[in-house]
Amino acid sequence: MNVDGEKMSKSKGNIYTISDIEEKTFDPIVLRYLYLTAHYRTHLNFTWEALEASRRAYMQLCEIVGEIVTRPSSRSMLSAEKLQQVDVYRARFTDAIT
Repeated sequence: MNVDGEKMSKSKGNIYTISDIEEKTFDPIVLRYLYLTAHYRTHLNFTWEALEASRRAYMQLCEIVGEIVTRPSSRSMLSAEKLQQVDVYRARFTDAIT
């Protein structure tokens, strides 16, 4: 991981803790989101601007999910037979992941 273009190291003093992140009013989940945006074989360059962009992207994602969750269900558009099949697959999926 890089910090402002330089390798992160204690000797350079460019290490940030979760407490440092929280002091700057960032939720640790935003830091996690930033980590998830980087490809695993590339170096992530941590900057406060990148963390701020990550916060905006995360909040936008939360808004989209919130809209989907509060949207009226369109399940009634399916036939009773299709709804039953959906419920069977949902139960099988839940069993497979638990």
